[in-house]
Amino acid sequence: MDMSEKTLGRLAFTTWDTISNAYHKRISYGEDAITSVNLLALKNSSLNNLVLQDTRIDESSKGCDFEFWIGSNARGWYRYAIQAKKVSVSDDRYNSLSHKVGGKPQIDILEGYSSANRAIPLYCLFNYSEHTPHINSGCPKYIDIKELGCSVTPSKTVRKALNTRGARTFQWFHNRQETLPWSCLVRCPAIHKHWPIDKLGVNYEEMMYEELPHQLNLLLKHESQGEELVYSDLFSREIEYRPRWLGVIEIPDEDKNG
Repeated sequence: MDMSEKTLGRLAFTTWDTISNAYHKRISYGEDAITSVNLLALKNSSLNNLVLQDTRIDESSKGCDFEFWIGSNARGWYRYAIQAKKVSVSDDRYNSLSHKVGGKPQIDILEGYSSANRAIPLYCLFNYSEHTPHINSGCPKYIDIKELGCSVTPSKTVRKALNTRGARTFQWFHNRQETLPWSCLVRCPAIHKHWPIDKLGVNYEEMMYEELPHQLNLLLKHESQGEELVYSDLFSREIEYRPRWLGVIEIPDEDKNG
C-alpha cells in the first residue's frame, strides 16, 4: 500500500470518529475546520510524494476548497477541483449543498472554475452516521464504513441530488457507485470505470495531463509559496476564482497496474 493511500485512509477513519465525538459532546466542528485539519495533517505527513500549499484565498474568490493534482509523469496527471461538505449527524443530510456565495450557487462556481481550468469537479463529503446503514459501495476494496469518513462524488451527482426530493442524504450518496472513499483517488488505477461520462459530466480520460506543469514540479521539489502559484499560468485569467488549498500527490509508477 502506498503511503499516501494509507494516510488518506487513516484520515477518513479519524474524520468519522472526530465528527462522532464532536456531535456527542456538542462541540461545533464544521466543514471548513475539518478541511483545514485534514489538509494540514497531509501537509505535516512528511511524505516525499505529496505537497500542499495554503493559498490564503478568501471566500469571495474561492473556486473550490482544495485542488489536487494526482498522478505521475509515466501514467499522466489528473486535476481535481474539490468542494467540501459535512453531513448533519442529526438527520444524515447534507444541508449546505445549495449554499450560495454572493448570490451565486456554490456548485455553479465549482463547475465554472473546473471548466475554465480543465479540472474534474468533485465534492468531498465528510461523514459520520448514527445509523451505520448498509452501504453498497462502488469500491471493490471497501470493507469498513469508516472509510467513508471522507468520500468523493462528482458534482453532477450533487446536482442530481439538488434536483431530487429526499436525495441529500448520506445513504443516497453512498449507495451510488460513483461515490467512493477519497483514498480511491490515489489507489485505484481504474477509477475512470467508476466515473463514465454520464456520471462525471466530462470524459475522464480526456482530462489527463501528460506532464505536471512546471510550477507544480517546483512545488513538489522545493515547496514554493502558494501565493506565487495563485498568480501563475496554472489558472485561467478569464475568471477570478482560485482554490483555497493546492496540492500535488505523486503516485509511484510501480503501482500502475495494481
